[in-house]
Amino acid sequence: STTTSSTASTVAKVTSTKASTTGTRILQIAADELADMEEKRKHEAKAAVAAIDKASDEAVMDMLGGMDFSNVDATETGGVMGSATQETDAGTVRLAALDVDAVLASNGNVAVGFGEDSGISVSVSADVLKQAQALAGGSGPVLLS
Repeated sequence: STTTSSTASTVAKVTSTKASTTGTRILQIAADELADMEEKRKHEAKAAVAAIDKASDEAVMDMLGGMDFSNVDATETGGVMGSATQETDAGTVRLAALDVDAVLASNGNVAVGFGEDSGISVSVSADVLKQAQALAGGSGPVLLS
């Protein structure tokens, strides 16, 4: 009976040690897996951003090719020379071509809506448009997308 009790105690100690060692090992594997998952997440996030940028750039170029500014009097529209919207796999892309001088001649700000149903618009000051125009070469319309 004493031998059985002693053997049971030894088995319990060995099992406890193995469980503790196994538990530590599982945590270490989980930490390694977590690091791998984080690297994969970062890679996938960069790829997703690149895909959105590419889809947006393609949509802007497509919409810009379809715009005709030859008969536009931007002073009558508060500086908006034209606008377009296109659906992409990455979402909706909105493009507005803005005449900086016409915005200056109006109230100094231009509001561009993002669709009649959205109720969302962005207001841009002529000063910000002038800075953007200067960075892009100093003349011509400023594109907002």
